[in-house]
Amino acid sequence: MGTFLSAPLSAMTCIDPLSDPDGDGWGYENGQSCTVDATAPQAAGACVDTDGDGWGWNGIESCNFAVDVSAQPAVQVQSATPVTAGECIDFDGDGWGWNGVESCTVSVATPATAPSSQPSSQPIVQIQTPEPMANTQPQNTPTPPPTPNPAITTSCSRTLSPGTDLYNAVASTAGKICLRPGNYSLPRTLSFKSNQTLVALDPSNPPVISTSAVRTLSTTGRNNVTIDSIIIDGNGTGAREFGILVGNGSSNITLNNVVIRNTFGIGIGITTATNVTISGGTITNIGQDTRLRQAVWAAFNSRNITINGLTVRGRANDVAGGDHAITCIGVNGFTVTNTRTEYAGSGAVAINNCSNIVVTNNELHNGREHGVDIVNGSVGAIVSGNNITGFDRSAMVFDDHDWTCGAGCGTNPTEITVSNNRMFGNNLVNLARCKGIAVDSQMVINPSQQQLNNDWIRITSDNQVDSNSALFCDHIH
Repeated sequence: MGTFLSAPLSAMTCIDPLSDPDGDGWGYENGQSCTVDATAPQAAGACVDTDGDGWGWNGIESCNFAVDVSAQPAVQVQSATPVTAGECIDFDGDGWGWNGVESCTVSVATPATAPSSQPSSQPIVQIQTPEPMANTQPQNTPTPPPTPNPAITTSCSRTLSPGTDLYNAVASTAGKICLRPGNYSLPRTLSFKSNQTLVALDPSNPPVISTSAVRTLSTTGRNNVTIDSIIIDGNGTGAREFGILVGNGSSNITLNNVVIRNTFGIGIGITTATNVTISGGTITNIGQDTRLRQAVWAAFNSRNITINGLTVRGRANDVAGGDHAITCIGVNGFTVTNTRTEYAGSGAVAINNCSNIVVTNNELHNGREHGVDIVNGSVGAIVSGNNITGFDRSAMVFDDHDWTCGAGCGTNPTEITVSNNRMFGNNLVNLARCKGIAVDSQMVINPSQQQLNNDWIRITSDNQVDSNSALFCDHIH
């Protein structure tokens, strides 16, 4: 049998009743055992001065300690060093304590229910490093103005103000040209140099380039040109051709959040160009009559054209016979994603004799022909996740268009996968056999492995169409 060690007979009384978490009458404080009288009312105990500055804590409140080294040598310590705030010591666990200089608070997690008077989990002495002082700035101090974006303000080669001769300024400046908000007049075509950027100084308040030029901005033959957060306005006048021409030999052209509006034959024209990105922006009210012209037209062996997040908006009263909102002719690598078209004069997205095509996650609404039109020898397309509504004919068409002749005339498109599209409320003038997907009768639908050498289209079952329509049908010429 083991030997039990008895506690010293002269143990001191505990200052803090909570020093005895298990309720056996014994606790531990200040480096030694102590006894707890559970029946005694909670009263102030001896004044404990841990740093010898004359002030201490008696278990209930701050107290003044009469300096007498012989009275309590166990806790009375004189220090020759300056007194500074130490840890916040909370003897009774009420959230308030003493840090050697002043009263302080100790963060105590709020329990789900009220604790008992002597919770067994309560620490004997709770110690926490003082938190940094909170911001004492008066509440009514004005908020400082935002710091200007250094990427814009510090890297401009030249910053222009409204009224500046924009044509000569661009012709005589290399690098980044920043435009302050306001109106800039441009009566003739502005041709960029390679490695130039034209950008709004404040993208939230973009500058407006008002023009009557037949072609407004041109990157023909240039590389590494960016146009960012600019509005180009044709003023309903003589701007008959392009808002922006990405012309022959252009490469690495970025058009970011550009707005083109009010009378152009074509909003953005891309010819024999490589690596062109159109991101965000709006093209609206294009065309000088009641027929919407092309918002974006890419052609003539261009490569790697990406359109993402563009909005194209025609006029609700446009008559049939206008042009497609977005057109691709003879391009290798053509992507249209997250783009919205409304009131196309003909189709929304028209692909003619192009290859490596992606048309995904677009909102295509209210046009005179089809939402997606892939024809004439186009090869390799993914058409997925599009919402197509309100077109005069079927939501999509895949056909050879052999009655029109032209590039790829008489050859069906092939290697097309159509999945997870929503096609509702189309074929408004009853010119198609179905409201969903019109397919040339010579194309193989959902081919077997042996049929992949034919012109084919794969239509998955997750496509949705009106309940009174077949998902796909033969195209009516």
